[in-house]
Amino acid sequence: MRWTKEQLEEHPKRDALTGIVPHTRSGPPAEPPPEPVLTVSAPVPGPPPLGEFPLPPYAWPIDFPEGTLEMRFTVPGMPVAKPRMTKRDTWAKRPCVLRYREFCDRMRAAAGPLPDVPPAQIHISIFMPMPVSWSKKKKSAMAHTRQRQKPDFDNFIKSIDGLFDDDSAIYWGDCLKTWCWPGEERAEVWVLFHT
Repeated sequence: MRWTKEQLEEHPKRDALTGIVPHTRSGPPAEPPPEPVLTVSAPVPGPPPLGEFPLPPYAWPIDFPEGTLEMRFTVPGMPVAKPRMTKRDTWAKRPCVLRYREFCDRMRAAAGPLPDVPPAQIHISIFMPMPVSWSKKKKSAMAHTRQRQKPDFDNFIKSIDGLFDDDSAIYWGDCLKTWCWPGEERAEVWVLFHT
C-alpha cells in the first residue's frame, strides 16, 4: 500500500512509518541526558617491599573478633592458579595439574603446622614476573603495577584448597595480583582463624 502525505500525517504511528525521530509536539526535541562524569580517586599506592603485606583500607575489618589467630607466610617461586580438574586428572597427569600440585606442596611447606580451628579469612598477594618478550622500557613502566591479565584472581583464591582439607568456613577472601621483576615471583598469604 502506498501512503499519501495526508494519510501519513493523520496516522497515529506516523513517526515510525516515516523514520522521523520522535519529539515532543509542543517544542523542539528534548536534549539528550548529559554524559556521566568519571571522577578519579586518589592514586593507588605501589606494592609494599618484599616480605610486607598490603593492607588496602577497603579490605580489612578494623576490629577482629576475640580470639582471632593470624598466620602469614610467603611461598617462594612462581604462583600457580588452580586449573579446571576432571576425573581423568587422577591418572593422566597434565602439566598444568602437576605444576598446581607442586605449588600446593610448596605452600604447605611454607605454612608449616596449622591451628586446629577452621580458617575464616584468606588474603593473597600474587607477584607475577613480567614476560621476557617485553622491552626494557615497558618493564620499567609496568614493574610493581597491578597485573590485569590471566590467570584469573579467583583461581588463585581457589588454590588455597591445597592448604586446607575443609575451607567451607572461609567467609572472606581476596587476591591482589602485581607485576614484578624476574626472581621476585612469590605468593604472600595471610590467613585469619576465628576461634
